[in-house]
Order: sequence, then structure tokens, then C-alpha cells
Amino acid sequence: VNQLLDILRHKALTQMAQESGGSATVRLNTLDWLGGQGREQADNEWHDAINWLGDWCSEEQHPVIWSTTQAAEHLPVRMPRLCSAERLSESMVDEIFQKGAA
Repeated sequence: VNQLLDILRHKALTQMAQESGGSATVRLNTLDWLGGQGREQADNEWHDAINWLGDWCSEEQHPVIWSTTQAAEHLPVRMPRLCSAERLSESMVDEIFQKGAA
């Protein structure tokens, strides 16, 4: 199981670093990573689907997943304001697959 989670972390890290056009360790403003949330969309069905997929998480226990899936005015207190692809990808996998999760 740990090996599969390591593979997933690596794939997420590679994808995020590639899409940001930077290094895996370069820290960017968290709102830049979450840029899609602030844009007006003519069709909000995709946003509703993402919200539904993340409705199991809580702001306190899953700050990265919550920030990624839920529309919010403010970031959770535990969500870092500067993040690297490495930090975000590891946190996402850990929050989703932690023991006793949702």
C-alpha cells in the first residue's frame, strides 16, 4: 500500500509541477494554485461536481482537499499561504488516504 501511495504522490507532483511550469519545490501563492475557483464560469456543473466529490472533507482535518474542492471566501487556517507542488501533492494524498479518513 505504501508503495502505491508513493507512486500516486509522485504522479501528482509531476503533474502539478508540469502544469505550473516550474520546479516541484518552488513555492507559489496558494491562490495561484487554486486559480480556477475565482473565475466566472458560464457552466457551473463542473464546479458543483467538484464540490460534491469533496463533501466528505472538513476544513480543519483536510485543509488542502477542502480548499481545492469547496468554494470559499477564505482559506482554512491550516492551509499554507505559500505552497510548492511537492507540499500540495503530498498533503492531498495524505489527506485522502489517511487512516480513519471520513
